[in-house]
Amino acid sequence: MKILCTICARGASKGVPQKNIRNLAGKPLLAYTIEQARQWGRADRVIVSTDSPEIAAIAEKYGAEVPFMRPDYLATDSAAKLPVIQHAVSCVEQMSGVQFDYVVDLDPTSPLRSVEDIEAAFNKLLSDPDACNIYSVTRASKSPYFNMVEVDQNGYACLSKQTSRPIVRRQDAPVVYEMNASIYIFRRDALMSADSVHTNRTLLYEMPEERSVDIDTELDFKIVEMLLLNKRQKDQGSGRDLFNLQHKIAVVTGAAGLLGREMVRGLAAHGATVIAADICYDKGLKLAGLSEQGVYPVHLDITDRESIDGLIRQLDQVDIWINNAYPRTDDWMDKFEEVSFASFQKNIDMHLNSYFLCCQAVSAIMKTRRKGTIINMGSIYGLIGPSFDLYEGTDLTTPVAYAAIKGGIINLTRYLAAYLGQYNIRVNALAPGGVENHQPESFIKAYEKKTPLKRMARAEDVVGPLLFLASDASAYITGQVIVVDGGFTIV
Repeated sequence: MKILCTICARGASKGVPQKNIRNLAGKPLLAYTIEQARQWGRADRVIVSTDSPEIAAIAEKYGAEVPFMRPDYLATDSAAKLPVIQHAVSCVEQMSGVQFDYVVDLDPTSPLRSVEDIEAAFNKLLSDPDACNIYSVTRASKSPYFNMVEVDQNGYACLSKQTSRPIVRRQDAPVVYEMNASIYIFRRDALMSADSVHTNRTLLYEMPEERSVDIDTELDFKIVEMLLLNKRQKDQGSGRDLFNLQHKIAVVTGAAGLLGREMVRGLAAHGATVIAADICYDKGLKLAGLSEQGVYPVHLDITDRESIDGLIRQLDQVDIWINNAYPRTDDWMDKFEEVSFASFQKNIDMHLNSYFLCCQAVSAIMKTRRKGTIINMGSIYGLIGPSFDLYEGTDLTTPVAYAAIKGGIINLTRYLAAYLGQYNIRVNALAPGGVENHQPESFIKAYEKKTPLKRMARAEDVVGPLLFLASDASAYITGQVIVVDGGFTIV
């Protein structure tokens, strides 16, 4: 399913001059709609149709494409919206050789819509295979059956719509809607043959009044700015939206493990659709449709590029990829003197090199959407040398390959963050300390004594930092290593 998102923004505007690039609560009006389209994440491309070089520059700054300049005949006051969208689709398809299945048009003068509005409208159209299109509306404040009037042929006032019996209360009038100029979604073939957004198979998506203000006048501009500032103040005060992962698809490798299980639970609890991937899961399992949020267990062997590519091919999008799998050989716990070079080499190949394979594969799909987050699991032993005294009197040790692998993962993270930042892909790492998992009591006590918080980590301790890195709470953080060790590395 190929989706094109169009944003039509011409340079001239009589009601509010230069409104598309005018500063609104800290950034250009156009930026809000571009950011919503990108946050929605389901569009393969987000393009702006404009005749203005200034608008084009701002559009590209905020992450949209401007693959062509709109011709003058479609940039006049009298130019209708539908031909502009059709022209945009034709241009992009001819330039790319790709035909889209759906076209989502978002009007830049309606910045109060939410990402959830776009998703809900799109899903409503998907649910009705006979529908041609859908557009957003809000309940009309005036009713043509009750208090909207016209002047008849004799020059006298009359109700715009008559009923068989008079309506004496507004509440008794049939429900009517007004278009709020926010969201238009079309099946591609229906769009290209249409001469109006109104067809005999058009659906409506209702939005509340507070998200339906279309900026057409200076008063509208001031109202929208006030509403945005009030919402921003409320969100900053509560912080509730920062960790919202609704409409995000997250892949957790090593999902059946001690940490992986907690990661899956945490991501799902915050709204993400979670692909729980592990080599332990049945190869026969297939991905269910991702129309509803949930957890989908799938087989994945991160040491096999075909297995990685096979999973990614089944997904329309990947917003979050967590490299958590922990492959190792049977002789993993051998002491340094007993480790063969072949074993050392194989463990690095299975673990570090497989993280490289996953990052390379998933970043390719993230680059096309110019958005994504990769989180690699490192370790404090990728940052500091081991404390071998902790293992005295036990059969435990820390493998020599582990230090090399985790140190490599941490610097691979920094490299990828520097390289992929240009595509708006963030790459960070978590470096946990020791996690309690039925170790000998003497080891646990020695570890607790050495740790300022006087306990080993529990698996759930990793979830909070993981959610921080996966969510918009860390939107300006990349290339960093968050240490989750109870203070172990500071003493």
